[in-house]
Amino acid sequence: MPATTLVLIDEGLAERWSPEQIHGRSALLGHGRVSRTTIYRHIHRRGLRHQLRLPKRRRGYGRSRPQRFTDRKSIHERPPEVAALSRLGDWELDTIRPARGGAVIVTMNERVSGFIRSGWSPNGKAGEVAQIIGSRPWPLRRHVHTLTSDRGSEFAEDTAIERELKAAMYFADLHAPWQRARNENHNGLVRQHFPRAADFSAITAEQLQLAEDQLNDRPWKRLQFLTPAEVFFNYERIALQG
Repeated sequence: MPATTLVLIDEGLAERWSPEQIHGRSALLGHGRVSRTTIYRHIHRRGLRHQLRLPKRRRGYGRSRPQRFTDRKSIHERPPEVAALSRLGDWELDTIRPARGGAVIVTMNERVSGFIRSGWSPNGKAGEVAQIIGSRPWPLRRHVHTLTSDRGSEFAEDTAIERELKAAMYFADLHAPWQRARNENHNGLVRQHFPRAADFSAITAEQLQLAEDQLNDRPWKRLQFLTPAEVFFNYERIALQG
C-alpha cells in the first residue's frame, strides 16, 4: 500500500472518520479512491477496530423530566422550509447527560449543514441552558431562524432564548426523538468524546472545542463528502452551484 494512502487513512481515523468518510473524502479531494476493503484491512492489521465503534445509547436514561408545555409552539407549527431543508438556519437543541452528576453538554445542530455548536452547564437548569444558547458565539448569526428542542425541563426558558436570538422556538412531541433525528445522531458522535461514564464536571472549554471542531470538519456522505463547516460557511455559493 502506498505511503500516501496509509497517511490518508491514519489521518482520517485520527479525526474519528468512518471508512466510508475516508473513502468519499479522498475521492472528493482528488487523491483517488481508497477502497473500503483496503481501509478495513489496514484497520484490522493495526488493531484499530475500537475506533469504529460507537457506544450504545440507552434512550431516556438520566434525562430530565419531560414537560407538557401546552402553551408553547409545537413542532407541527414550524414553517415548511424547516422540513424541506431549503434554507440554512434551522437548529435542533438537546442536552447530553452523564450517568452520574448534574453537569450537561448543550448541543445545537444546524439541520441542513450538520454544523454543531456546543456549551457546558454545571447544573443543566433552564436558566443556565438558556444563557448558553443565547450567548454562545453564533457564526453568521443571521442564519438562526428557528430552534427545535424536546420538552425537557432544561428548555423551559424558551421565551428568553427567542428574545435573545430573535428566532422562533418549537417543541417536539413527547417521546418522539425521531422528530429531531439529526441532533440525536450528532449526540451519538459527541459521546465518542464524552462517554456516559465520564465525569462531565471536569470537562474543559478546550476539550469541548476540540470535539466540536472534529465534528464540524468531518466529511459526510449526505453532503457529498463536504464537511459541515464547509457547507455552513459557504452555503450561498454551494447552493448556487447546486
